[in-house]
Amino acid sequence: MDWFSVCQRRFCILGGTAGKCGWFPELQEYEMGYSDFLSVIYFALLACTAADHYTRADFPADFVFGSATSAYQGDVKLMSEIGLEALRFSISWSRLIPNGRGPVNPKGLQYYNNLIDELINHGIQPHVTLYHVDLPQVLEDEYGGWLSRKIVKDFRAYADVCFREFGDRVLYWTTVNEANAVAAAGYEEGLIPPGHFPPFNVSSWNQTYIVGHNILLAHSATANLYKNKYKATQKGYVGFSINAWWSVPHTNTREDIIATQRANDFYIGWLINPLFFGDYPEIVKKNAQTRIPAFTEYESKQVKGSVDFIGVNHYYTVSIMDRPITADIITRDFDADKALWLIYDQGQPAPDEYAVMPSGLYGVLEYLKQTYGNPPIYIQENGQKTRRNGTLMDTSRVEYIHAYIGSMLDAMRNGSNTKGYFVWTFLDCLELLYGYESSFGLYYVDLDDKELKSVRGRRLIKEFRGKLQLACTAADHYTRADFPADFVFGSATSAYQGDVKLMSETGLEALRFSISWSRLIPNGRGPANPKGLQYYNNLIDELINHGIQPHVTLYHIDLPQVLEDEYGGWLSRKIVKDFRAYADVCFREFGDRVLYWTTVNEANAVAAAGYEDGLIPPGHFPPFNVDSWNQTYIVGHNILLAHSATAKLYKNKYKATQKGYVGFSINAWWLVPHTNTREDIIATQRANDFYIGWLINPLFFGDYPETVKNNAQTRIPAFTKYESKQVKGSVDFIGVNHYCTVSVKNRPITTDITTKGYDADKALWLICQRTRRNGTLMDTSRVEYIHAYIGSMLDAMRNGSNTKGYFVWTFLDCLELLYGYESSFGLYYVDLDDKELKRYQKLSGKWYSNFFKGGNVISEPSKNAPFHLRSGFSQ
Repeated sequence: MDWFSVCQRRFCILGGTAGKCGWFPELQEYEMGYSDFLSVIYFALLACTAADHYTRADFPADFVFGSATSAYQGDVKLMSEIGLEALRFSISWSRLIPNGRGPVNPKGLQYYNNLIDELINHGIQPHVTLYHVDLPQVLEDEYGGWLSRKIVKDFRAYADVCFREFGDRVLYWTTVNEANAVAAAGYEEGLIPPGHFPPFNVSSWNQTYIVGHNILLAHSATANLYKNKYKATQKGYVGFSINAWWSVPHTNTREDIIATQRANDFYIGWLINPLFFGDYPEIVKKNAQTRIPAFTEYESKQVKGSVDFIGVNHYYTVSIMDRPITADIITRDFDADKALWLIYDQGQPAPDEYAVMPSGLYGVLEYLKQTYGNPPIYIQENGQKTRRNGTLMDTSRVEYIHAYIGSMLDAMRNGSNTKGYFVWTFLDCLELLYGYESSFGLYYVDLDDKELKSVRGRRLIKEFRGKLQLACTAADHYTRADFPADFVFGSATSAYQGDVKLMSETGLEALRFSISWSRLIPNGRGPANPKGLQYYNNLIDELINHGIQPHVTLYHIDLPQVLEDEYGGWLSRKIVKDFRAYADVCFREFGDRVLYWTTVNEANAVAAAGYEDGLIPPGHFPPFNVDSWNQTYIVGHNILLAHSATAKLYKNKYKATQKGYVGFSINAWWLVPHTNTREDIIATQRANDFYIGWLINPLFFGDYPETVKNNAQTRIPAFTKYESKQVKGSVDFIGVNHYCTVSVKNRPITTDITTKGYDADKALWLICQRTRRNGTLMDTSRVEYIHAYIGSMLDAMRNGSNTKGYFVWTFLDCLELLYGYESSFGLYYVDLDDKELKRYQKLSGKWYSNFFKGGNVISEPSKNAPFHLRSGFSQ
């Protein structure tokens, strides 16, 4: 059951717990402790989406995988065929004891006996829930159901029948499914049975608290009955279930952080604290005042310790915003007492589906481990909602469940005492909130067929039990040892602005940095600047002394202004001679210690973004006349000639003694057709020719791609035979700068296109993420991004790609060419308000460092950083 997705005043479950857990006795400790607690949890999220490379063998032998349903409506033969190890189902109190108390219905008894026997005969372990929102109507009419303490005796008697009749074969019992939802959604929100929506008067403001209290008393009475009467012979376990999402503060303000803790205390702590500590959380008692019942000494003793395991139903992640209690709030019910707003907006992939955020399940499990002493946990519900009758190819459900099982495995590897996982649900069924509009099932049920045929078309369970992995996006479970010994991991920066000691502590194996042509040779040609020489010699020596391999880029958009003024920079072939002379100085002065040279960084971007789009230096945005339509092509051509002249210089003059390598760098998107039309597919190939082939083809084949030449016509320079021979084969490696994937839509060349430059010649449209600076050191999105991309690179290498190194951009936050200081890419945050420009390691820096050291789980970012940066929540 998923109540929370439609509730406007929803639950939040997260945080630390006050009082007897020892969390935050004072506000300062409360705030800082909560931040540290979340730092640990977020960090243990690993950067993960989740463990991706796993099979059934990765889980303990006694771990159980099953599926769940409310009241039994399945086919045991189907369950056996797909290999279910367990089925979680509910016994209907009304079916077994129609009047709520008194004689048992023989047919109901026979029905459940047959089901349990059939499950066991097929090797499927039964897990039984005693109450799943189906109270006998007679008890609701007689005394208001869960609103009366009379229900404690009746529930205990009903449970006694179940234990007596089925307990010889059932080991796992859950008293109440989603007890927090039963109380709040059933007796205040009116969303689930019995659908109470109390009038706004004082006498009704306590209903949710009364129901929650009576549920706890009924549970504990039932658990003690089992312990005293059945445990010794049946040897089973009694648990308690809650709906638990993962919650994060909406902003990093003190108010929202405390509100998130308060929300956690109201929803997890409200009903779970009494099971472990014998009383409600202090903040719940304080805000609820006399509306919440108090435990007697006997009740507290009976409730405390009355649980063998916690059942967790988890579907998604939400955020919390503070809502102060003010005089204009006319009601003081459960919703008002929690004093918060819940914001449910986490980037759903489709209106009828949940966002795939598996780190949320990890967070819940880590929280329960740390707060309640790591009790046994069963994930009793987890699944993806889709529109019914949509398709049997429910790939979004496959991706969702695969990711969440992987996240659960991560938590278990970090110590969580999780014992089982049940996907919701086995068959499509009548959903409590959605009816037949949405479904969660692994099997589709044809409601138009008289026999209600079940169709197994869904790919989720395919071969998981033994051999095959589930479909994955990228290798996820990896360490440094998975890569060759001579593979290099480093970080990159434009011109050096880092701290070698920090790099060494992080574990960098290499640093890619650029030499500034203007710093080394201020006039673009002629004598070298002694201070510039000394600066780069000191840097290279320091890197080598710390065991960090220098990778040097000769040009990173910093042309000496004198050459721009004199002859237009890259627009003139004169630059070939000057660039070669500049490179000669670098090879001569630094080549005894530098093995890896890149001539031009992102050559395609230098030409197109610098000389047509006006986005990067020198910022040319040509006028709309024929004379300027060839600028991008001229610049690209001259870059290739300068590169090849430099590569030839190195080969003839330095290669034999220095034994280094000269490469060439491009910005490379991955391009996909916007639609599957023939036009967009062809346009995508054309995009590859223009973005990649334009400058890479000549390095391997000696000429531009045919499509580029055809479309550019006379605007693109032609290689002479000598130039073609010199350019071809002039590269030892290709440097790839990759950040994102874009889709390509065909744009026909028509007569109404008034310009015929590089952009028009491509004849296509590009249909096209970074983090804000000063947001937080808990840059989980960057960790997830880098982790996933390294995994994808590893997949490619395992498939034969000759990839030799990986450099993350960038080591320190810096002035970004396009974004200035508004956005950042760094592994380290630089405090620009501090005179010494202090550096603070981000979560991503810690993850990358831990990766170098052979691990894949880390703890927390810089502890000496300001609280708002290390709290984990951006504004």
